[in-house]
Amino acid sequence: MWHRRDATRNQLGVEGKSVLLTFGLLSPDKGIEHVIDALPAILERFPETVYIVLGATHPHVKERHGETYRLMLESRAKKLGVDSHMIFHNRFVSQTELTEFLSAADIYVTPYLKPEQITSGTLAYAVGSGKAVISTPYWYARELLADGRGILVPWRDPAAIAREVIGLLGDDAKRLELCRRAEAHGRHMSWPAVANGYLESFERARVDHATRLRAAFQAKTLAARQTEVPELSLEHLGAMTDDTGVLQHALFTVPCYEEGYCLDDNARALLLMTLIEDAGTEDPKTVRGLASRYLAFVNYAFNPARGRFRNFMTYSRRWAEDVGSEDSHGRALWALAAFLAARPTRASRI
Repeated sequence: MWHRRDATRNQLGVEGKSVLLTFGLLSPDKGIEHVIDALPAILERFPETVYIVLGATHPHVKERHGETYRLMLESRAKKLGVDSHMIFHNRFVSQTELTEFLSAADIYVTPYLKPEQITSGTLAYAVGSGKAVISTPYWYARELLADGRGILVPWRDPAAIAREVIGLLGDDAKRLELCRRAEAHGRHMSWPAVANGYLESFERARVDHATRLRAAFQAKTLAARQTEVPELSLEHLGAMTDDTGVLQHALFTVPCYEEGYCLDDNARALLLMTLIEDAGTEDPKTVRGLASRYLAFVNYAFNPARGRFRNFMTYSRRWAEDVGSEDSHGRALWALAAFLAARPTRASRI
């Protein structure tokens, strides 16, 4: 492993250096300026350190603001006198190239500024590659770096970043222990491991569903009954649903036409109708009528030319995009799978 890292460093021109790395599409919420602000203190202790910022500017940011953010970062580095210790690799790299950069890095840094960020592909790559990671405490980082798999620092705190980087560069045993824990956790994040996890989840769901169907007809004593909940009402859902599908938003109980429709909500509504029909608590004709409308929306949302679902539709029934989010795509597949599993012989007759 060390031989490969040394060879990669020679190839990238950073041999003999301590390498810090941040990669991903650049945007102002990445907080890279705070790592740059930490560099003077880091270089005072470890003068052979280099900080690589790998990735092109986010297309949406570039469209609206050009390269303003990157130019600000470069200007900041020059002002602080650390520009000779920074490498801006301004392009989108292949997975093979990314692997080489990760191999060369000693420490991976994600100084992001949004606490509510629930995922980060770049952080997942770094942990999966067994890197020592320093990060701000956004939601995904708190989860992924728990149990000693990384180090969290406060928001917008260059002094804390400098302190932790210096601590890791000066303590090989501590840094390698972080790498070991990250690598061990990363084994569970590989695609084969994730696929096996899904298969196990599907099998549990199949068994649980069969068990619930058998138990539904068993008489229960009063003590065994669950605490009663308020009677289900579909009144608001009916008010939010028109001939197209369920609208996205409402102002209290009044539908907001200007927000239009989305696949996400219609998939959720289809899943709800599936669960309600299974429970048998509502008028079957009403439930199937609503389910038919939501199913039609999900079907129409599929874009055969792209092989993906669209998500947002205006109130005038115009799609606002050719391809929707991965979340909406996954939720549509989930709803369709639940619908088909619940009624394999009636799906085509709803």
